Amino acid sequence: MAAIDALTAAGAMPDVGIKLFLDGEEERGSPTLAGVLEQVGEDLDADVLLFCDGPMHQSRRRQLTLGVRGSMTIDVRTFGPNRPLHSGHYGNWAPNPNETLMRLLVSLKDAQGQPAIEGFVEDVAPVTSLERAAIRAMPSIDAALASELGLDTNEIDGERIEEAILRPAIVVRGLYGGAVGDRARNIIEPDAQASINVRLVPGQTPERVAAQFTAHFADQGMTVSPDAPPAGTARENHLQLTVRPGGYRAFRTPADAPIVQQLKQIMDRLPGPETLITPTMGGSLPIYLFEESLDMPIVILPIANHDNNQHGRNENLRLQNLFDAIELYAEILAGLAEQ
Repeated sequence: MAAIDALTAAGAMPDVGIKLFLDGEEERGSPTLAGVLEQVGEDLDADVLLFCDGPMHQSRRRQLTLGVRGSMTIDVRTFGPNRPLHSGHYGNWAPNPNETLMRLLVSLKDAQGQPAIEGFVEDVAPVTSLERAAIRAMPSIDAALASELGLDTNEIDGERIEEAILRPAIVVRGLYGGAVGDRARNIIEPDAQASINVRLVPGQTPERVAAQFTAHFADQGMTVSPDAPPAGTARENHLQLTVRPGGYRAFRTPADAPIVQQLKQIMDRLPGPETLITPTMGGSLPIYLFEESLDMPIVILPIANHDNNQHGRNENLRLQNLFDAIELYAEILAGLAEQ
C-alpha cells in the first residue's frame, strides 16, 4: 500500500489492477478464510497472487519463495495413578506418566533424527531437480547461522537448512508433567502432557498424518483415544490424543512456472545481488485455500528479517526491510505492467 501511495504521488502508478486481501486470522489458522473465498473468489480473479509474508533468506538477500509447509498440532496425554503418589513409597512400582510420555516422544524419531513413524514419508512428493539446483545456487549460511544461535551441529549432520525444510518436521513444542526447581515435589503425578507441532510438505494431509500418529502410538503398546480413561479402568497404557482444529496442508508452485522467471527478472533490476529462488519457506500459511479457490499462479515475496524473533519475545521488523519491501513492490508493479 505504501508503494501504491508513492507511485501515485509521483505520477508513476502503472496501469495495473490491484486487489488487496488482508487476512487478520492467520495466526489462528484462518478459520473463516475458506468461507470468504467461497463468497468473493470470482472477484479476486487476477494474473498472479503475491503473498507478502515471511522472512527473507538468512543471507539477507532478496528471495522469491515458491511454497510453504503445512501445519498441524497433536496434543497427547499419558496417565498414571488416579491420585498423586509419594515417589519413595511407590517409586519403582507405580507407572510414571512422565516416563511413559518421554518414551513415546523419543520413539517419534530414530537416532539419526529421521521420522520413525511408519508411512510418514511415503506420501511426500519428491523434490525436483530444479528445486535442488535452486538450493545449490544459494549462499551457504549454515555455519554463520549456527554460530549466531550458539549451536555446533544440526539435527541431521551435513544437511543444509534449505534442504531440511523441504522435509516434514516433527517438533515437540512443549511438555508438562509435575514441576521442577523449587516447585518440584517427591510425587508421581496422575498425568503428563505434550504438544507436538507437525510441519507438512506436499503430498501429506493432516488427516492421514493423524492416522499415522495414532497407529504409531498403538504400536508402542498404547490404547489411543480422544478421551481420558473412564473411571475405574486401568490408566497406565491409555493415551489421549487430540488433533487440534485448523491444520492444513502444504503448498508449492513449480520452479519452472513461467511467473517465477518473470518475477525474478523484474526483481533483478533492483540494485544488489541476484534474487534467490527458494523452493519453500519453513513456516506455514493457508495458501492451499487460495489454490483451491483461485485459478492463478501464487508466489511469496517475503520481506521480514530472518532474526525477527517470530512468535517470540520482542518480535520485530527492521525498518530497512520495510523500506526495501516498498521499493521491491513498486518495482514489481511497474515490471508486471510492462509485460
